[in-house]
Amino acid sequence: MKYASDSAILVESNSLPGINKPPKVFKESSFNVTLLGIDISYLTQTTQFALVSSGVFVFFILYGFLLETIFVQPTLKSHGLYVTFIQFILYSFFAMVESHCKNDTERRIPVPTYIIISFLTVGTMTMSNLSLEYLNYPTQVIFKSCKLVPVLLGGILIQGKKYGAKDFLAAIIMCIGLIWFTLIDVTISPNFHPIGVIMINFALVADAIIGNVQEKAMKKYGASNNEVVLYSYSLGTIYLFVALIISGRLIPAITAANQVLWKFQLIKHFDAAPLVLFRKQSDSAFSV
Repeated sequence: MKYASDSAILVESNSLPGINKPPKVFKESSFNVTLLGIDISYLTQTTQFALVSSGVFVFFILYGFLLETIFVQPTLKSHGLYVTFIQFILYSFFAMVESHCKNDTERRIPVPTYIIISFLTVGTMTMSNLSLEYLNYPTQVIFKSCKLVPVLLGGILIQGKKYGAKDFLAAIIMCIGLIWFTLIDVTISPNFHPIGVIMINFALVADAIIGNVQEKAMKKYGASNNEVVLYSYSLGTIYLFVALIISGRLIPAITAANQVLWKFQLIKHFDAAPLVLFRKQSDSAFSV
């Protein structure tokens, strides 16, 4: 029996008498794979991929539903920067909790790299949320599905990857579908706006750079995904707070969020009729 590598055992056929078969390679997982706190490393790679991919679909659907629910509120639609700020706070908090639960608080990737990653993360999420002021959510989702194109280019430029003809063919087909959807959306969507298209394209470019930079850094330094989330979003929270202060949008955003909160509290305890009456009286008072 000979060891081909640290993660594979090569069994030679001539070492076993009476057996004339080609050598087999048995691979063992070199790292643990956990899903929602459950270790799934003992499963086959195909099963792991199916479970993780399904989780991505499920949680992105829930994420999209909740995000669209937020931005259909008239008082919050123009406060995409503040919504991004709250998202970053929550991401940082949950990543910190997970780090302490797993007792994995060591930072492996250098701070300068995290400064770049966090800046790009702020850019892509801010532009993505701000674009919802001009685009409806289904339109934004279609644009996001075209992220494969900048990801391919980023992989070539940043990591020196090589892609086959099938990869480029898939990217071209996706671009054609995007153009077709855009031409239709111009006529049927009241929320379509060129500014929103520009914003979401900037978000896609930054997102493609982030993915490749993160992948390169994680492979080089052996960092966990939770570490990347923790430091990227923690630094991003600082960037967003400074941006909200400088732009003067922090207090108006908090006021708008409180208006939505008080509105639902009023509906919960006193039904919708008093809310309508109160809003009409307020409009009349301010119009005087």
